[in-house]
Amino acid sequence: MTTRPAFEVVRSSPQTTIQDMGRAGYLHTGMPQSGAQDPWSLKVANRLVGNDVGGAFGVQSTEPGDAGLEVLLPGLLILALADSKIAITGADLDARVNGESVPMWTTLPIREGDEVSLKGLKTGLRAYVAIAGGLAVEPVLGSRATYVRGAIGGIEGRELRPGDVLNVYDKPTMKELYQVPEDSRDAYQMGTVRVVFGPQDHLYTEEARRTFLAEPWRLLPEADRMGFRMEGPTLGFETSDMTQKEYSPPYIVDDFIPLGGIQTPSDGLIIAMGVEGPSLGGFAKIATVISIDFGVLAQTKPGQSLGFEAVSWEEAVALSAQAQSRVGGGEILEKA
Repeated sequence: MTTRPAFEVVRSSPQTTIQDMGRAGYLHTGMPQSGAQDPWSLKVANRLVGNDVGGAFGVQSTEPGDAGLEVLLPGLLILALADSKIAITGADLDARVNGESVPMWTTLPIREGDEVSLKGLKTGLRAYVAIAGGLAVEPVLGSRATYVRGAIGGIEGRELRPGDVLNVYDKPTMKELYQVPEDSRDAYQMGTVRVVFGPQDHLYTEEARRTFLAEPWRLLPEADRMGFRMEGPTLGFETSDMTQKEYSPPYIVDDFIPLGGIQTPSDGLIIAMGVEGPSLGGFAKIATVISIDFGVLAQTKPGQSLGFEAVSWEEAVALSAQAQSRVGGGEILEKA
């Protein structure tokens, strides 16, 4: 498929990278999924410009969809090299075209020479920019997602720099302009993270499980794409279990860590594993974040608190399928 230049990066911002839904099937080799920290927002941005939104939420999808930009914090400035359409979703970073404020969650026609910028931090942390055609970079292991620690994907496996040219695939795009009604923009409720208990919740006391759900947890500054560190109450453990390393909680024999697995490495500290988390670890995991609620973690600022709500495995699967159907089928769109 042929490509064409769409934008040039004039100014970047911290951790602005090219991401899709990530690369599945390699965690056993130590290769994390990577991809968008807030998958819902990237999927919606792609849908607004007619791109491929990718397969189902979660680590097992082998359909990464089209790639866009994940922008952490304001500062990005890109120059249009050709007429195009874009959509900006996720965090409100004060999106502007030629210095004038523009709406988010809508299809934006862009003309050659326009400057698109994200200038301020209003709500959330991570914005997503989709460009019609999808960003054209060479896939690595089936995905265009950037994994900076591994130096693969995206542009040379790194964050964007001034002078980088963003190419897109030269394919037919839709002519219509769409928007997402305000009440349909989020598939999650900020401040609340839904979880499924396990895989080692049996190692915790019943009181600890109640406390985990009842008390607030404050996000610490040491939060990144590898994991989200939070502080809160101390969680107690049951008596010795054969799966615990040397019968000493919170340690266990090294075990697979699912995306969103919540470790409890010490008193008053938990870590929810992100899209670039490790494949194995020796800390017990009380619960696992459901895939559709990753946006809550991605958009929570350090110092803010959040709470956890338990759902069943069946509910988690249904919520994921419902969200995928809404965005994939275009139910969330209306003519702008």
